[in-house]
Amino acid sequence: MGDRLLQACIDEFGLAAVHVARDPPRISSTANIDQLIKLAPAAAWWVSAAEASALAAASRRRAANQTGVTAIECVTVTASERAVTLTPHSMVLQRAQNLIGRVNKIFEQMKSAGELRTINASYRLKRERNAKRGRATPPFSQFVERYKRDILARVAAEIRANQLPRR
Repeated sequence: MGDRLLQACIDEFGLAAVHVARDPPRISSTANIDQLIKLAPAAAWWVSAAEASALAAASRRRAANQTGVTAIECVTVTASERAVTLTPHSMVLQRAQNLIGRVNKIFEQMKSAGELRTINASYRLKRERNAKRGRATPPFSQFVERYKRDILARVAAEIRANQLPRR
C-alpha cells in the first residue's frame, strides 16, 4: 500500500482524522494513518489538522451533555455548526492512493528515461563515503522512498496551487 507514502500524503495536505471508536464509542482525533487503520473506527472523517482536536473536543462535550444522540451524530452536527467540512475516510484513502499512483508513474517514467542515473550515482557515492568512515548506509529502498516523497511534495504543491481561487 505504500504506508509511508500514505502518511506523507496526509502530512502534505495538513490533515487529521476525527473518528469514533466502536466500543466504547469515543470521539478522538489523530494525524497518524496507521493508528487510525488499526483502530478500525465506526466512523472517521478527515479535516484540517488545525481543526481536528478542537472539533473532537467539542463533539465529546456535546456527547456528554446530550442523551439519545450517537457519537457520530455529535461529530457531524458539531462540524456543521463550526462550518468544518468532513471528508470521509474512504474518500481520503482513495485520493491518497490516486496520488501515490501518480507519484509512482512519474518515478517509473523518470526511470525509463534514464533520469535516475544521478540519484543512483549519488547513493553509490554516499555508500562509498560511509563505508570509508565505517558508517552504515540506509538501504537503497529508503533512498528511493525519500525521493518519491519529494516527488509527492511537488505534485501536492501543484494540486494546492490549482485549488486556489482564481482572481
